[in-house]
Amino acid sequence: MSESQAFHRTLGLWYIGPGIGIKFFVVVEFTRQGDEMQKDIVIFPEPQELKIRKGEVAIALDMPVVISKSASELEKESAELLIKYIEDVSKKKLLLIKTDKIENKKRMILLRSLNNKKSSHKKGFSDEDGYFLKIGDEQVIIEGKNPAGVLYAVQTLIQLINFKNGILTVPEVEIKDFPDYKYRGLFIENKWGPDLMTLQDWKNLIDYMANIKLNALGIGVYGCWCVQYENKITEFLLLPFKKYPDLKTPWRIHYYSPLRKREVISDYLPEMFTRDFFDEVIAYGRKRNVIVFPYFNSAGHNTLIPRLYPDVSAKESTGVPTNYGFYLTNPKTYELLFNIYDEIIDRYLKPQGIDFFHLQLDEVYEVNGVDFKDLYRKVDPWCKCSQCSAKTKEELFIDFFIQLARHLKEKGMKKIILYADYISKIGLINESFSSRLKKENLFKEVVIDCWWYAPEISSKFPHFPSGVNNKLGLNLWVKPITCYWNWSWYGSYLNNIFNMLDKGYKEGAEGAQSYTVYDYGYHQNYYCLAEYSWNQRKKETLEQFREKYARFIFGAQWQKGKAALDELEKAVTTDEYACDHYARKLPYYFYTYVAGGHPYPRHYPQEVIESLSKEGKKYCEDIGQMIENITSAEKGFLSFKEKKTNFPRLIDCWLAECKRIKNINRELLIILEVENLRKVSSKSRQIIYKLKEALNMHNDMMAEIERVKSQYIVPGTLRNLMPMRDYLTCLLLRKNKKIAENLPGGLDKEAEV
Repeated sequence: MSESQAFHRTLGLWYIGPGIGIKFFVVVEFTRQGDEMQKDIVIFPEPQELKIRKGEVAIALDMPVVISKSASELEKESAELLIKYIEDVSKKKLLLIKTDKIENKKRMILLRSLNNKKSSHKKGFSDEDGYFLKIGDEQVIIEGKNPAGVLYAVQTLIQLINFKNGILTVPEVEIKDFPDYKYRGLFIENKWGPDLMTLQDWKNLIDYMANIKLNALGIGVYGCWCVQYENKITEFLLLPFKKYPDLKTPWRIHYYSPLRKREVISDYLPEMFTRDFFDEVIAYGRKRNVIVFPYFNSAGHNTLIPRLYPDVSAKESTGVPTNYGFYLTNPKTYELLFNIYDEIIDRYLKPQGIDFFHLQLDEVYEVNGVDFKDLYRKVDPWCKCSQCSAKTKEELFIDFFIQLARHLKEKGMKKIILYADYISKIGLINESFSSRLKKENLFKEVVIDCWWYAPEISSKFPHFPSGVNNKLGLNLWVKPITCYWNWSWYGSYLNNIFNMLDKGYKEGAEGAQSYTVYDYGYHQNYYCLAEYSWNQRKKETLEQFREKYARFIFGAQWQKGKAALDELEKAVTTDEYACDHYARKLPYYFYTYVAGGHPYPRHYPQEVIESLSKEGKKYCEDIGQMIENITSAEKGFLSFKEKKTNFPRLIDCWLAECKRIKNINRELLIILEVENLRKVSSKSRQIIYKLKEALNMHNDMMAEIERVKSQYIVPGTLRNLMPMRDYLTCLLLRKNKKIAENLPGGLDKEAEV
C-alpha cells in the first residue's frame, strides 16, 4: 500500500497525497488510568479541558452524521470532512442527514452551531470559535460556539478515531475547548520556494493549517531586498496588475540536478503571478476557515516600483531618483499605491469577504546592493528633496502610514497591520500615536505586529515593545519564526516560538502569525506554533511539548525518537541571533550579499575556508561536536526507517537535513586538510582521493535533497549547493583531469567553471 493511501495504527496521520495535505488519527489503548491514560490521548493543539471516561463508543457504519437544515457552508464542509475521513479509513460512507427535528440523539453524530443558542453543556461557554465535544452513550455530540467551532471539534474528533479489525471506535471523552489567540497562522514570505508553489501546493498548505487549527494565512505578494543572484536585485511580485503591466519579476535559476545528472537553467515568473490564482487560494481558505490576505511592503523592502516608476522614487538632494524607497510628499506616489491597493482589494479580497491588509513597513533603513553603479554604496530610502527634507523622518513615516491606512479603511479593510520594529525604533508607539489614530478614526483597525526571531526576546531591540495592548489598547499581533533559510541549513525555532507566544499572551495579543517559507521538514516548529497559539492557559513547558510531539510522531518508541530530535536541535540551535552561528557562516547563501572589504561576486567557498583557517582548533572542535550530534540524530532516525512508521516522509526530511549539515562540515574539513597536503608534492594521489570523497558526499547530499524536498523548494536549495560542487570539481580537474573525468556522476565539460 502506498504512502498516499496507507493509514497506520498508533499516533499518526492520514496522507491525502504525497504533498502536505493530511488528516490525523490517534489510536488509544484504554488499559491505564489517570495521567498515564491521558498521555495516550494526544491531540494537537492541546484542548483547554479534557475529561476521559473508561469506555469507548463504536461508530456503527449506519450511524448518520446529522446537521441542521440551515447549517452554514462551513458546517456542511465540516460534516463532509468527517464523512470523507471515515470513508478513507473504513471504505464505508456514513449518511448525512439534514434535519431540525431530533427526538433521540442516540446512535448519531450530531454537529450543530449554537450561534448564541443555549448549549446542552451545563457550563456553556462564551469563547469565540470554542466547541464542546461529548462522546458516550452511543452518541457523539458536537456543539460549536459558531461554525468555526464545529470545524475545530470535527478536527479533534478525527484525531480520536481508531480503526481496528473493521471497527471504528472513539474513546468516551468530554472536551471543552477554545483558542487563546483569536488569529493563529503563517506568513509566507515571497522568496524562492513560495514563488514556485502551484495552486494545489497552496491548497495542501491550507489543509495542513486547518488540521492543526491555524486560521490565518498571510501571503507576501510584494517585497524587495538587494542584489544576490545573477547580478539581480531580489524582488518578488506574486500578483499581476492590469494598470501596471510592467510590474513583474522574472527570474533565472541555475542549478545542478543529481537525479537528472545535468545542469538546469530555468527562466520563469512566479506561479501565482502567471496563473493569477490568488482569488482561488482565498476562496479555498474560506472553505477551511483560513483567512487568506496579502502582505504588500512599501517604505522599506522596495526597489521594483521606484525603479520602474522613477517619478515616485525617493530622490537624492540633486533630484536624481535613488530607485529605493518612495517620494513621500508626491501625490503621484499615493495615486500609484492606491491604484495597486484598489486592484488587490476589488479583484481578490472583496469578492471573498476578506478585510485584512498587511502594510509591513519594516526595516526602513539604508542598504547596499541596490545601486548598480556602486553596489557598495549605502542607499537611503528617505527622500532628500526639499519638500521631504522639510519634515522629520518621524513626521514623514506617520503621515505616510496614516494616508495608507485611511485609504484602506475607506476601501472596507478592518485589519490594517504594520510591523513594530521601525515605528518603535523612532519612538512612536506611544500615547501620541494612539491619540492620532483615534483622531483619524483608525484606532480599531490598526494592528501592531511584533516580529522577532532569536530564541530570547531582547530588550535591546525595538521589535517587541511592551504595553502596546496592555497600556495603549492597540491591537497586537506577534510574529515568531517557524522556517527560513531552509535553502541553506535546518533551523529549530522552538525557543523563539515558545517565548514569543508566552510574551504575546501576557501582553494581550490577539494574533500570532509566524514568519516562514513553508517546508514540510519544519513540522515540529509548526506544531509548536499551533500548540501555544491555541492553548496558553495550561502552562505546558517546552519540554512537555517535546515529549508530547515525540509521542505523536514515534508512538511507543517516542523516547528514542525524542533523543534523535534533541541531538538534531543541539546542532542547529544557538543562544544568540544566529548571526555568528556556523549556520550563518558556512552556507553559500550568505555570500550572495554584497559586503564591504570583499569583491563582488564573492569567492565561495574560498572566503569561508580563509575564515575557518583563522579559527583553527576552535572550528575543528565545534564542527566535531556538531558532527557528533548530527551522527547521533541520524542513527536515531535511521532506526525508524527499518520499521513501519506513520511519518516516512518526515523521517526522510530529517535524515536529509542531517546529511546536509554533516556533509557540508565534513567537506570543509577535507578542503582544509587538502590545503595542508598541497604543500607536500608527494601527496597528489592522497589529495585526489580526498577531493573525490568530498565530491561524492556532496553529490549524494544534493540527490537526497532533490528526492525528499517539495518540488517548489528544490531549485533554490540546489542552486545554493552548486558553487561548492563546482569548486570541488575544479580542484579535481586541475589536479588530475583524467581521473576527474572518470568519477561517478560524469564530471564532464558541463561541470567546468
